[in-house]
Amino acid sequence: MPNRDLIKELSFFARFVEKLERVKTNAKVYRFSLREIVRYFGATDGCIALHDRVSDRARITLRANQKVEWDLNLLADFIRNTKPQVPSNVILAPLRVKRRVVGLIGLKREEPFVKGDGRFLCRLADRVSAELTQREEVRLLTVRARISKEIMRGLRPKDVFYQLLDGLEDLLGYDHSAAIMILDTEKNAFVVQAEKITWGKRKSKVIGLELSTEPAVNGFLVRSDSPLTFSRKDGGRWGTGGSPHYTDVSRILDYNKDSSLPPENSIICSPLRAKGRLVGLLKISSRLRDAFGPDDVEVVQEFLPQAEAAIRASQLSATLHERTIESEKKLGILEIATGVSHDINNALGAVLPLAQSIISDLEESREGPDELLEDMRYIEDNVKLCVRIFGSMLNYAKSMKSEQRVPVDVNKSIRGAVKLLERGLSTSGISVETEIEDGLPAIKANPNRLQQAFFNIISNAREAMPDGGMLRVKAHREGNLLRILFRDSGVGIKREELRRVMQPFFTTKKDGTGLGLSICRSIVWESNGRMRIESHPGKGTTVFIDFPTGAGEREKG
Repeated sequence: MPNRDLIKELSFFARFVEKLERVKTNAKVYRFSLREIVRYFGATDGCIALHDRVSDRARITLRANQKVEWDLNLLADFIRNTKPQVPSNVILAPLRVKRRVVGLIGLKREEPFVKGDGRFLCRLADRVSAELTQREEVRLLTVRARISKEIMRGLRPKDVFYQLLDGLEDLLGYDHSAAIMILDTEKNAFVVQAEKITWGKRKSKVIGLELSTEPAVNGFLVRSDSPLTFSRKDGGRWGTGGSPHYTDVSRILDYNKDSSLPPENSIICSPLRAKGRLVGLLKISSRLRDAFGPDDVEVVQEFLPQAEAAIRASQLSATLHERTIESEKKLGILEIATGVSHDINNALGAVLPLAQSIISDLEESREGPDELLEDMRYIEDNVKLCVRIFGSMLNYAKSMKSEQRVPVDVNKSIRGAVKLLERGLSTSGISVETEIEDGLPAIKANPNRLQQAFFNIISNAREAMPDGGMLRVKAHREGNLLRILFRDSGVGIKREELRRVMQPFFTTKKDGTGLGLSICRSIVWESNGRMRIESHPGKGTTVFIDFPTGAGEREKG
């Protein structure tokens, strides 16, 4: 090539790199690069073709001349590096992100390209690839920072799991599903805690699925230095990967094989550890065979510390939750007894002198049968009240022994909590207005614990209205939610205190434990619900509880 052409190349390359670094987005990188390269080579057409991992074909995403036809099979073979025969009037150069070929730049013109044109196009493509790789690394750091922020923000661990799976989809573009499983050492099984299905955007049906394992398999996983890759072979069998335990691991991972989902043909599986112990698995799967390469494994490795941190947060949260629940259980009977003690005192306080009066009258034969019958009925009513109160306390005590979640009639649960406290509300000058929509769906919960949550909220409302007032209780459908609200006309909550009222052990009461609202929120969480509070000093407080009704709900276990 003449010197002037070499100088032209160097000059163009310098200007090209300088302008490329100022381009903001990947789409603009492609447009700028194709326009400048086509102009420099005097090509009649140019294209950017990317590898479609789902179909394993080339897909032209950008072209300079819409009228010129391209051989898609030729482009796909070049991306796959099968060394196809390229016509002399066509030159192709690979585009890479890290080490993986993601596509190509292609040029076409009437006359053949001269010697050296292909090398120079490759050099330009390498510079574009370097820019794309740098942007991909920045994107990876951005996603990691976002997930770290969510972990630090104190989201529920399962919400962090889905943030993690969303981030990996953004970076890897997996086309089947991804899941996080936690090892239950007591059951010796991996339990699916979160699963995101990208094929067809379906809802997972395997949350809570237990996948049995063995100590030898767990030992193999914890000793694995890097994520494991699996690819399905002819006949539907998984590759062994050089170890018999690969077959055991593939059996654990292949839990979707009998579902309506398409088959998984490639899997990345990464063991998750905490202090050298196996705590779970991260699984990412594709419908394509050999879909994941070394770069994908590196991306997964980048996210392992965050996945492990999320699981540690999950375990710490579960431990704190269990301890808080136990503390509340120990105080629960006392809280209920405190809430209804004046009702019992009022009932027994009326019964005792009446009974003493009846005894005196009988001794002195001063009362007739009608008067005695009226007094006895009054005593009967008050004793029945005490029996009902103690019966409710006994039911709560029994709920300590069972955390089983069953379908619960919300209408019945709300009315039961109101009934238990209605005498105390009435004597405090508080009127109750209930508005419960007919035909509300049942929610899956522990019935006694759910009623305990309603009891605590109503008790708080009563304490917020020392001079009497109005408590409105409403339950209705709102879109895909079952919404319950408790609105009192009490003293309200100060703005600076409102942010902390659901934190464990925060209380403004002299003798309070600071656990009541925290436990209410935990009970609601157990049924995938959400609880929030709005309040204005002097105007009252409203507690909102939302439960998903199924439609549009993302499964989180």
